[in-house]
Amino acid sequence: MFIFLNVFVLLTLGYTQDSYERNKSADVTNYIFSLTLNDVNNEIIGESEVTVLFKNGVERFALDLVGKSGVFGMKVTEVLENNERIDFEHLNNKLIITPGTTGSQSRTYTIKYNGIPERG
Repeated sequence: MFIFLNVFVLLTLGYTQDSYERNKSADVTNYIFSLTLNDVNNEIIGESEVTVLFKNGVERFALDLVGKSGVFGMKVTEVLENNERIDFEHLNNKLIITPGTTGSQSRTYTIKYNGIPERG
């Protein structure tokens, strides 16, 4: 009985592990959010400051952000690094940021977006 219980627990733990795909070379160390709300409609205007520490060299990385689909979701209007625009893509609810060519292993990005959240 004891062996059966141990095997059952080990198998259960294997199925309940977090399978979310994470950035392996980039570690987000700080977030600051600024949201502007209004009384006219449900749209928010957001600006996020995200500090990222690159572990193995600076490369593209992704952040979760629900994209605009119909009425709901967020539209990214600008991504800045050191107050300069940098390239980004917003596909499949992922914001993919291409860092600038100069800078340190720790970098801060400003992300500007707006839209209507589906929930909350």
